[in-house]
Amino acid sequence: ESYSIEIDDMLVDLQNLLTSTLNFHPNCADAIVFDYSSLNLLRPVFFIGGLAQMGGTFLATGVLDKINLISNLKQNSGWVFAGTLSQKYATDPKNEAGWGTLIEKNTLKSIQNISLPAAWTFHESDEVMHWVKETFPKEIAQGYLKYFRAKMQGWSAPLAKNTAHYVANGIILTNLDCDNFTGREGGRFVLEQYYKDESNLMLWQFSRVRRDGSYGRMSFYQQAFEDLGGYDEGLMEMGFQDNDLMLRALKMGVKRIERNDKLYNKAIKHEKYKPAHMSFRSMERWNKARSKTNIKQQKLNANNGSFGLREEILFLNKEGEMEPFEKS
Repeated sequence: ESYSIEIDDMLVDLQNLLTSTLNFHPNCADAIVFDYSSLNLLRPVFFIGGLAQMGGTFLATGVLDKINLISNLKQNSGWVFAGTLSQKYATDPKNEAGWGTLIEKNTLKSIQNISLPAAWTFHESDEVMHWVKETFPKEIAQGYLKYFRAKMQGWSAPLAKNTAHYVANGIILTNLDCDNFTGREGGRFVLEQYYKDESNLMLWQFSRVRRDGSYGRMSFYQQAFEDLGGYDEGLMEMGFQDNDLMLRALKMGVKRIERNDKLYNKAIKHEKYKPAHMSFRSMERWNKARSKTNIKQQKLNANNGSFGLREEILFLNKEGEMEPFEKS
């Protein structure tokens, strides 16, 4: 007999299809506040569905706290955690594929590690590179346009944005999502805002039109971005990452100015990204909860200060050839 506690109602509907063939009982609820005593469990095994670095520790801690309040379950429960050894994630000082600190804190005993094969990548084809080379040879030769390639294991908006910021070498860094237009001389527009105010600025170019794609258009001094540790790569693949960065920056004392000039906040209209395993709203809720907890605990520097992919990055040089990138 098995139960699922799933906050995403769409996933619960999918799980309900299994109830006719399995002794399976899906529940649409928040696992952190669910009343587990209502299930009359005796010797349960809990499976935490999320990597430690992508909201899993937050979820596991909440469930553990609930179970520890039930006397007959505290010492009679097993736990299964999904871990990863991928180098794109910050390592846990106690190891255990990201779960070591939580295991030690809760005096759990690691019984067995099972390694499963995984083969999934998220990178573009060579066609994009050839198009860039053929369309912008002058800009590449002048160093005005710089093209990088890096392999990602799965999609992560915080990791992708951080990698772009890591390879950049300007004093001012602007996050320009791939569906955004710069606007005519958009770079000059950004610089002018910084010339007007020499304080530690965060420039926000949101149009104030909900979900039009311009929300995450933010600029920081490079040093401020590094002090913040970039976007939090511990967040799930997308949702609330821009809010989190902004809120941490404000808490750190960065001054925010907002510019709504229509020439410099337009984006291409397109179908929104749909996560494979849960709804965007659920993902955003998890990320918001993690952000709120970190800020409350004054954890304003994300990723231990080391953000973005640091290995196997390729750079298109001025001769139009790809070569390994090294940060100068």
